[in-house]
Amino acid sequence: MHKRQWMQKVAFRSTFRLDEVTRGVTGDLVIRGHYNDVEVTTSYQYHSGLNFACVALRHDGVTASMIHGKCFEKVLVDIFRAVLTSEGRLWRLKEDCLRHFIDTVRKMVKERGIRVDVGEKGDEDEEESSD
Repeated sequence: MHKRQWMQKVAFRSTFRLDEVTRGVTGDLVIRGHYNDVEVTTSYQYHSGLNFACVALRHDGVTASMIHGKCFEKVLVDIFRAVLTSEGRLWRLKEDCLRHFIDTVRKMVKERGIRVDVGEKGDEDEEESSD
């Protein structure tokens, strides 16, 4: 199995852990986390109603970048889930661009029928309802 395939397999089978959310040198939102030993760096840009995301998986000096596909979607949804947790609240308050990221992934989830185990709206001031 090639390293790229192995990293994607780890991403599909492991739990994502959010490490940090920062601004890149070009003003993009940089979200870092990991799946076990696989590092994840996601660059997200939002400008004038347009958005773009690039996901990079890295292990032992090998990097696999992607802008579409099942693994790309899986990583974005995992980040979406992570930033909507109580631990992710601080990042949401600190980085306003995360609001656009959340809205973008929410739209992708609805369009593609992906199941997400978080509150329907995912707003930072809302708690998950216990109906």
